[in-house]
Amino acid sequence: MRKHPCVILLLIALLIGSAPASHARSPRGRHLTGTIQQADARTRHAVLLTNDKSSVSFVWNKSTDFLAGTEFVPASRLARGAPVEIILHRPFFGEPFVTKVVFLNSTPKP
Repeated sequence: MRKHPCVILLLIALLIGSAPASHARSPRGRHLTGTIQQADARTRHAVLLTNDKSSVSFVWNKSTDFLAGTEFVPASRLARGAPVEIILHRPFFGEPFVTKVVFLNSTPKP
């Protein structure tokens, strides 16, 4: 039994047409501003209370940049009450992580 080419093309068109839409995720992170509520340098985990009063939990790694003004500072500066701007990435798998933390209204300490 031989199928007609039109039937095969119709089946292919139905399969393609019924597939769900997919969207690519931007490699850029999301900029969030707020105040640190919790920070643990040992586990590299922190919680940010954003300006719109939502809570965001995140982790950081060895390549995360911590800046005060224009100078790099250690991650130990991340403490409760610190006003910061972060660049947050939400991967498909794993915890949300930051690539940059900028301390607002502060100068680097020697």
